[in-house]
Formats: sequence, C-alpha cells, structure tokens
Amino acid sequence: MTFIDDPRMPLCTLDVVLYEIAQNVRSWILKRKYTQKDLANKTGIEYYTLLRYVKGKCGIPTEKLKRIAKALSVNIKALFLGLTEYEDEDGKAENKLLRFIDECKDQESRDIVGAVVRPLSEGMQTNKEKVKKAEKIKVAKDLVKAGIAIDIILRTSGLSPEEIIQLR
Repeated sequence: MTFIDDPRMPLCTLDVVLYEIAQNVRSWILKRKYTQKDLANKTGIEYYTLLRYVKGKCGIPTEKLKRIAKALSVNIKALFLGLTEYEDEDGKAENKLLRFIDECKDQESRDIVGAVVRPLSEGMQTNKEKVKKAEKIKVAKDLVKAGIAIDIILRTSGLSPEEIIQLR
C-alpha cells in the first residue's frame, strides 16, 4: 500500500509531496547502505533534524536537500521522483522526463512540477472517494446486520439499491 492509498495519512497535497520526498531520501539512504548518522555527518545536518526530515515530519529546505543529494551522489531530482522513475535497469541513465526537465527554463520547470503534483492531487481525490465509499458500505453492512429497513439504509448510507442488495 502506498502513502496515497493509506486512508490514515493526511490528504493535503503538500503533505503528500513532503512525505514522498522523505521516502525517496530514505530509499536512497538504504540503497547507498548508509546509516542516517553517516548521512548527517556527510551533510553537516544535525542527526535529529535529519531524522525528522526522513520521517516526513517536516519539509526539507532546498539547501539541505541539495546537500543530501550531493552526499548520496544523486541528482536532486531523484529525491523528488524516487528510485523507479529516476533509474533504468542499470542505474546509470536518466529517464526521458529528467532530460526534459534539465532542458527547461525556470517557468517551464515550475510547470512541470505542477504537472507532477496534479496527478498526486487527483490520486488523493480518488482515494478520498474510495474511503468515503468504504465507510458508507461499512455503515450499510452494520445497518443490514441490525435488521434496519432497506429504505432507511438507502437514505442513511447514500448507496444505491443494487449496492445494498449486494451486502446481503
């Protein structure tokens, strides 16, 4: 289950982006076989501050993110895009998106970042809808078990008659 699919996680777009960056930093730390203390020493970032960054408890300032990327020997974009989007099978070549971003001017780069964030937002919205639907189904199941009339369940849950019949 990814972060976006986890209904316990906050659904704010910024929270998702910060969490994903933190997870990507964590993945690169593991890939490089560093400890978080090693990375703290290499970057000059205090150990406990780095722990907060890696846990996604707070955002990583750009300057510190650059230091982390340099210490991990990766392009800073890898921390935004993650391992799978960034590397090919050999781990050497950047994918097409990264090459395109490198050629972009400042405004274009911002547009691209917006294009990356937009699908995350849409995914979060889809997740919200799935969670709401699951909650409605749970409430309806409980009402069916309690022997409540179907017309009351329809009004209470907002589910269709077909969906309620499937619960039986």
